[in-house]
Amino acid sequence: MTTSDTNPFAPDPKRPSVFDPLRERFGPRLHRLNETIGRRAEREAVQRITLGPAHWFLRVPLAITIFGYGLQKVPDAFIAPGSYGVPAALFVLSALAELLGPVALIVGGLIHSFAAHLGGFVRVVGDVLTRLGGFAIAAAVAGVIGFFYWGPWSGMYSHVIMLVLALFFVARGNRA
Repeated sequence: MTTSDTNPFAPDPKRPSVFDPLRERFGPRLHRLNETIGRRAEREAVQRITLGPAHWFLRVPLAITIFGYGLQKVPDAFIAPGSYGVPAALFVLSALAELLGPVALIVGGLIHSFAAHLGGFVRVVGDVLTRLGGFAIAAAVAGVIGFFYWGPWSGMYSHVIMLVLALFFVARGNRA
């Protein structure tokens, strides 16, 4: 009993297939494409392993620093928001951005770290949280630079570094 007797849809080895000319013509190209895709997937897997936790070296110091600034502003935001010479509404928004931005940055990073076990929608939410957290931090730090350091240029180096880090997370999201 041959395979064609048991399975009517199995190809007959004695009879040439309709796809044989296509296999002969495109076979080597498809083989090279398969190898390229395999190498790319392997390279991406190595990058995920070697660069996987590296984003935490940027996230954690930025989040801790900005969250500390936000905690310093909370009492003043509700008692005397205009005491810094900034409009009260802008001061309260800055305090909220400095509190919620770092939280979003850390939660987005946690979602990124455990994204292999979660669905695609959750990964998108993590990426959006990272970008929103970076944007909130960038807006708050840009406001500080604009209101307090624009002109003297001394003492604002750390703020410029924090601004660049925040803009990095806005641009890259969880692909950092």
